[in-house]
Amino acid sequence: MSSIFDLFNDPLAMARMGTNLEVGGQAFGALSHLNYARQLKQAGAYQAQQLEINAGQAQAAAQHDAEDVQRRTDLIASRALAVAAASGGGASDPTLVNLMADVPAEGAYRKAVALYQGDDRARAMTEQAEPTGIEASNRAGAERNTAIGGFIGAGTSLAKGMAREGSL
Repeated sequence: MSSIFDLFNDPLAMARMGTNLEVGGQAFGALSHLNYARQLKQAGAYQAQQLEINAGQAQAAAQHDAEDVQRRTDLIASRALAVAAASGGGASDPTLVNLMADVPAEGAYRKAVALYQGDDRARAMTEQAEPTGIEASNRAGAERNTAIGGFIGAGTSLAKGMAREGSL
């Protein structure tokens, strides 16, 4: 009856074991690269999607800021009119009319700035989303190519091992 230790005394068995371990290691490495390629692609898609979501949130925040500017502008105009009326001055006084005309104009300007800033932030995020996905895709492709190289290396090692044994 032979024992496991007899394996270490058989050069052919040792060569087969070495070849099989080498092939297994290369195949395992190739599978790891394929798995990493899948993870890269998923991570890139997630990042791109998150940037798109953030872009929408930036626009929504800007719209909220613009509405707040409009509300404050309306309050300032209303208060100015109330103060003018309470002071006994006429609401049609040219100075008051000019001042009152400036309030909505300033409010409209600040509202437009708030919307522009939100749109600009959203645009930057949206523009970043596409390259993020492309970069992840390219890196995943490189990992797949490395995996293919690993499988080819495993096949080569197997063929060399079989040739050394004379069974090829």
